[in-house]
Amino acid sequence: DAIVLSSQAHREHDLYLRAFVRGHGVLGFHVSGGRGSKRRDAGALQPFVLGRLKADGRQILRSVEPTADMHRSRLSRDPVRYYAANLLAELYLPLPVEPSNNDAFEELWDDMRHLHLNDDAPDTDFLVGALGRLLRTAGVLPDAENCSRCGQPLQEAHAGTQGFRCGTCVDRERGEATEAGWSASALALLRN
Repeated sequence: DAIVLSSQAHREHDLYLRAFVRGHGVLGFHVSGGRGSKRRDAGALQPFVLGRLKADGRQILRSVEPTADMHRSRLSRDPVRYYAANLLAELYLPLPVEPSNNDAFEELWDDMRHLHLNDDAPDTDFLVGALGRLLRTAGVLPDAENCSRCGQPLQEAHAGTQGFRCGTCVDRERGEATEAGWSASALALLRN
């Protein structure tokens, strides 16, 4: 299984495709004749397609079989959902995800399926939740449950280089009361 993250023109008739492949991470593929409209799988070579890739050992893509209802045309009719899919793909491209990290793949697969199958425009909660899941899965998001200094459960938090800290720890360090930068509702979005 794979999620096409981006495709760009390469030479006169070819494409360079980047895809998040289950069990392998983000890989690049050369698609000979990929820009040709006569290819049977031309629509499946577009970004945000979910399906199966067939490639040889040199990462030259032979074909893409989209999962039912997971082709790009459905997303391209709704600019908000298309933009949300583009945002998620852009976030995953530079991410240092271990190829064996299938959790990151599953998170993106589920979020892209949600965008393909739901006719509702994605709201801010969906996008922030997707970002939180992505960062947590990649091991980049600090613990949003407990204070990184004292370990107490967080109601509100301050973000710092060592992670999220409770108001008590921050106030002790600064010697004065400070207002929390992250509300309980913002933390809840990151936890989902």
